Amino acid sequence: MNLKSASIGIFAAAGVLFSTLAGGAQTVCAQEETVIIYRLYNRNTGEHFYTANKSEKNQLVAIGWTYEGIGWYGPTSGDPVYRVYNPNAAGGDHYYTANQAERDYLVNQGWKPDYNGAPVFYSGGDIPLYVAYNPNAQSGSHNYTTADQEQQYLLSIGWTHGAKAWNVLRVGEEVAQPPKSMYTVDGILIVNKKYSLPADYAPGENPVAKEHLLRLIGDMKAQGMNISDRYSGYRSYAYQGQLYRNYCAQYGQAQADTFSARPGYSEHQTGLAFDLTGRNGELLESPREAQWLLDHAAEYGFIVRYQNGKEHITGYIAEPWHLRYVGEAAKDIATSGLTLEEYLGVEGGGY
Repeated sequence: MNLKSASIGIFAAAGVLFSTLAGGAQTVCAQEETVIIYRLYNRNTGEHFYTANKSEKNQLVAIGWTYEGIGWYGPTSGDPVYRVYNPNAAGGDHYYTANQAERDYLVNQGWKPDYNGAPVFYSGGDIPLYVAYNPNAQSGSHNYTTADQEQQYLLSIGWTHGAKAWNVLRVGEEVAQPPKSMYTVDGILIVNKKYSLPADYAPGENPVAKEHLLRLIGDMKAQGMNISDRYSGYRSYAYQGQLYRNYCAQYGQAQADTFSARPGYSEHQTGLAFDLTGRNGELLESPREAQWLLDHAAEYGFIVRYQNGKEHITGYIAEPWHLRYVGEAAKDIATSGLTLEEYLGVEGGGY
């Protein structure tokens, strides 16, 4: 294995590991011999790593990987499962396969076999273990899980090639993780109903994002569009809390949650999100202006964050006026037609 020695930054997030990992009680004979397969997560690269070697697990934890618990219990013998490493992937990447021909093909393509090509663990048992592939990831492009709910969620947000990888004896057990906070993927800060910001995070309005926003507004005005110089940008944790409480009092919490973020869960707290308004102060949602933003916002480094038909992923109703600055990635995201969650392969939906 190529141990990634890059230091882990302040951004912390558990990987996508559902509480259903336990999958219900399993009846197992007391004398059954099993091997524990540990599951770890690299917060910087987004890669999950699986190993039966406790020493290897401890080494990774020592350099900053997050230990997520036991991924599954495997047999002590059976059909071999191999692990190969791609040294050319950004941040490195590992792939696991029970197909020796596939392993040999990847090695011929430049991948490196771990353990000198020997099996890292074995397939056996009646419980399927699933694999899914994230086509947008530079690292950590494959996820392995016994939890059908986790597998189906990943496929629903754009992961592909969902299939059974091999069988295991028993499902694993997750460990409690710290709150998901300050989570970045490929340098993009994620804030949604699953990933929050601390109360004392107060960066103010991002000057680069503001510069691009003012240029966008200026170009829209030059084309005679209904756009104002006024906008809603940075909001502190306390101010967002005040807004949210007011909406709850007026509409009830269930409805308020469809259009207003709870304190700590608002993109406006990042200083990278902006709500545009028309000349009369109304939120910008007229068809001409909304379509222009969909077609051209990416040229300025922005994406229209909350779109029609994606409410179950973003967690919010469509907001054609809400722009999020993501920089150079904006054009790729806009072209893909995906939400930020789908494009980066991160968890979305409700709280």
